[in-house]
Amino acid sequence: MKTARQILMVIGLFAALGVAGADPANPDARLQNKAGGTMAYTIVFDGNSWVAGSGSTSGSNFPAQVAARLQKEGRKVDLLNFGIPGQTIDQMMAGVAAKVDIHHDKYQYLVGLELVNQWGRSSQSREEIYAKYKQYFLDRKKAGFRKVIALTPIAQSYYNRADWEKDRQWFIKQMLAEFPRLGIQVANVGADPKLSDPQNKTYFTRDQIHPTNAGYEVIAGIVYKTLTASK
Repeated sequence: MKTARQILMVIGLFAALGVAGADPANPDARLQNKAGGTMAYTIVFDGNSWVAGSGSTSGSNFPAQVAARLQKEGRKVDLLNFGIPGQTIDQMMAGVAAKVDIHHDKYQYLVGLELVNQWGRSSQSREEIYAKYKQYFLDRKKAGFRKVIALTPIAQSYYNRADWEKDRQWFIKQMLAEFPRLGIQVANVGADPKLSDPQNKTYFTRDQIHPTNAGYEVIAGIVYKTLTASK
């Protein structure tokens, strides 16, 4: 675990934005271990600021909320959160061997969420971006994670590249049609109406890309159901 903390400290230096409730440069804030009863869930989370918890307060990122739900049922939860604000799929794929795959022997689940930064910060087509997202999860299966869960993207109006909503719906449709056939489970958070309007101040912060605590609670509920259904 000491090695994991050292790795997390290095990775945290690359975070471009602060995370409310979780300091990316502080390994203790990024490494979350939750004790509980039997039926252990060992989970690695990877992705962007939606995974890190930007916009949340008091540590209410969705991985922490998932852990709290499982723990409330008396289940033991051990999780690592590698979410980094601003992280793209390319960056996720470049760093997985060092920060993620080394944990496959102790952690059963890999849960990931990105797409939006790769889309907003590049000129790549949605087809190219989707292919990379799919490959990321296929590679995690090959690395040895027993269960791999991909999250669909939620709404946003932060990036000024045109047609996010159109492409977002295309991503969701493609993931639902193809990922299960490839052995990748899908947590379809992007289909929830509460996460489909970035101007809804109950579920999105003023930047219209990051969820509020209530928004992260919606994500946590869907991820929780996916995890427990796959046990």
